[in-house]
Amino acid sequence: MPASYSNYLYQNNSGTMTPYVNVYVQLTSDTTGTSHVSIAQTDSNGMFVITNIPGDTYTAYVSNSPVGPWISTGNVSFDVGYVAGDSAIL
Repeated sequence: MPASYSNYLYQNNSGTMTPYVNVYVQLTSDTTGTSHVSIAQTDSNGMFVITNIPGDTYTAYVSNSPVGPWISTGNVSFDVGYVAGDSAIL
């Protein structure tokens, strides 16, 4: 598993892309249904970090709390790359 995965999460507000700010991000595996939560809230640019997440395709959710409730962002097919040592489901 990678030590950490970081990315930016944006939303479409009437045609303008704006970052999700000060929310926790949950990525749920489209393959296994396993969820992984960011270690802190997103920053002012929408950046989040999740540690120990295996390579897979994920759907993104957000919450004001690290334990939910989780709201769908509509961001699907978030690809987290596989690295040496991952056990890919083929």
